[in-house]
Amino acid sequence: MRLGLSTVRRMNVDSHDSGCYCDHILHPGGVSVATIDRFVPISQAKNRLLDLAREVEQNDDVVAITRNGIPAAILLSPAKFAGLLETLEILGDARTMRALRRSMRQAAAGKWVSESQVFSRE
Repeated sequence: MRLGLSTVRRMNVDSHDSGCYCDHILHPGGVSVATIDRFVPISQAKNRLLDLAREVEQNDDVVAITRNGIPAAILLSPAKFAGLLETLEILGDARTMRALRRSMRQAAAGKWVSESQVFSRE
């Protein structure tokens, strides 16, 4: 996914910075969603790429690699990447989204189905 400069808040990262932040991506409309576990300057990422890859895989973190304080690339685990692709597939399927919206409306209205109803064999 490519992020435009208008959607990302600029970070203040200096040369002695550890690159460890938890910040937010600002989506159009001003909605803020916590998505990035750490920000690492590109010079540090270049020197620590193998370690970063191991950390991301082990901790299931999302690391933004920054250039001049602005995220230029995102490093994420294969599991998170697969989840992202699955989410995009669901969001892109109109039939699934209609069913999901209907289920959310029903849940908000208190229309729950019991476990026995879901898993009963008729």
